Amino acid sequence: MESRPSNHPFDQAPFLTDQNGEVEVFESGAILLYLADAYGFECNGSGILATSSAIDRAKYAKWVVWANSELEKLCFGEHMSTTSLDKPNGMLDRFEEILGSPKNSPYLLGETFTVADVAVAAYLTYVPIFFPDVCPTMRPNTVRYMKRCAERPAFGKAFGEDNAQVIIAKINAWLGL
Repeated sequence: MESRPSNHPFDQAPFLTDQNGEVEVFESGAILLYLADAYGFECNGSGILATSSAIDRAKYAKWVVWANSELEKLCFGEHMSTTSLDKPNGMLDRFEEILGSPKNSPYLLGETFTVADVAVAAYLTYVPIFFPDVCPTMRPNTVRYMKRCAERPAFGKAFGEDNAQVIIAKINAWLGL
């Protein structure tokens, strides 16, 4: 049998091995949930990760699953063909309301960036890369959320400083900055 680059059953990325190969996980959402369970779900100012309980897991898992099951299609359409971010869409309109709620904090679960934000922001912040002509000014709360996530130093480390700067510049243009 021919050697495969990873043990992903469908020869795709992403694929994670952990615990000296004892743990193998595929699919981005499953990987995020595993990492949150294994190492913590939120990053506080000192970089220490908070552990999670079943109640905490319910708070962030719903956003990870929603990002993978719904937001991906809204951001990239069928076969990466289009985005709904700048078009009328009931689900994105509701997300815009959630982000603009008076009780809402800077991030989905409060004041701290969590695995929920990793899942959601990853899809949103790729939109300006794949669809450079999009202009989602009809969703200012979503755009400001994207900006908060993209300006985090860890974003540049994860996505590359050049990509981060392109994304932030595009977001700033959308915001008229």
